[in-house]
Amino acid sequence: MIRIRAAFPIVLVLSASGVLPGAESPSLASTQLVTLSPSGKTSPDGTAAQPARVAPELLERVRELDERREPLQDFRARLAITLKRGDKEYALSGLYSGNAQGDFRLSMNWGPISILDAAFKGDQVELWLPRKGKLCRGPRVEVRNVESDLRLLERIGSVGELFFPDAWAPGAVARRLVQEEGCPVLNILERRDGEFLPLRRVVLGTFQDHGVVEKAVLFEKGEPVGAVCYRDYYEIGGWLVPRTVEIWASTTTRIVLQIEGIAINTRRPLELTVQAPAGQKESDLAETLKAGKLLE
Repeated sequence: MIRIRAAFPIVLVLSASGVLPGAESPSLASTQLVTLSPSGKTSPDGTAAQPARVAPELLERVRELDERREPLQDFRARLAITLKRGDKEYALSGLYSGNAQGDFRLSMNWGPISILDAAFKGDQVELWLPRKGKLCRGPRVEVRNVESDLRLLERIGSVGELFFPDAWAPGAVARRLVQEEGCPVLNILERRDGEFLPLRRVVLGTFQDHGVVEKAVLFEKGEPVGAVCYRDYYEIGGWLVPRTVEIWASTTTRIVLQIEGIAINTRRPLELTVQAPAGQKESDLAETLKAGKLLE
């Protein structure tokens, strides 16, 4: 298990209480800086050590990440998709729509043939697999808990993470700022049994690449479960958007999304119902996910 340990003080950004609600993003205006002991633990009474200094430009980069997502209401994109599985590649196309509440819908086609239509709304999911003739509905947590092509997409598929990388995570209590090879790296941490374990590791671009996130590695219980790479940023209507998002869903599967057209903050309601034939019999969601190869 990966643990945050070092022979030098670790700098963290914490809330004034030392703990932040998992569903909320932190505010730098109400944070304090603390150092941890080399073991990665606070003192036994839970109080923080003496304040430590962090380069202002590092804090500014984190502030940019926090603030960039705030005005985002909805996002729609037309996509060129490449599915890479082992030594095979599949050229697909797709449509994405998502909102600030974390709801999103993603459909994929292989030429004129629809292969997937998935809608995530609140804690529920609808999944339509036309080539397999399977329509599934159920709790979103089932997608999160079963190894499948959709597991990582469910976790990072909201517009606030898929195209506008998040510098926080549910369950996080602290953020660690470091520099590696001239680039700032932000470690988002949770606390388990008195130790700080990584939830997300965000690798930022150089200071010259203003506001660019290059990669986000995601963890569960301190172990890496996938990664997302962001490339080829461009500005449109004041928004900094990556043209290419590469999702490492497993050691053998990558999904590359290339944006071909976008619309931001249209304030139109999302269509979060999959387009399955009327009267289509429903299949078991967990069993369908376990069967694998949803995108083939």
